[in-house]
Amino acid sequence: MRVFLLCWLLSGAAAWAEPPAGVWEETETYGAALRGSWNFSPATRTFQARWDNGSNALLRLEQYDDRHIVITRADSNGLNARYEGVRGPQGYTGQVTWTWLDQARRGTWSVQFPSP
Repeated sequence: MRVFLLCWLLSGAAAWAEPPAGVWEETETYGAALRGSWNFSPATRTFQARWDNGSNALLRLEQYDDRHIVITRADSNGLNARYEGVRGPQGYTGQVTWTWLDQARRGTWSVQFPSP
C-alpha cells in the first residue's frame, strides 16, 4: 500500500511540473469581457498573447504550480499587468491588475488549458 501511495503522489506531482504547451484560451473583465488566445512556449516560459480587441503582447510565466499561477505583462508603452490565479478543473481563475499612466485597474480573469 505504501509503495502504491508513493507512486501515486509522485505521478501527481510530475503532472504539475510544467504547464501545457499550446494555446490557452483566456477571458478577462473590467466592465466588459475581453477574450484572448495565449500561445505558451515551455522553452522560454512565455506566451505570445492576442486579444479580440487587437492587442498583442509578450507575457511571462512567473509562477506555476498545482495551486497558483502568476503571469506578468510589461509593454514598452508603459502598460503593465499581473495575472494571479488559483487552480480549477480546466485551468486557473483569479484577479488581474493593470497599470498604465499611473492608474491601476483591477478585474477578473480565467484561462483554460489547451485540449490534449
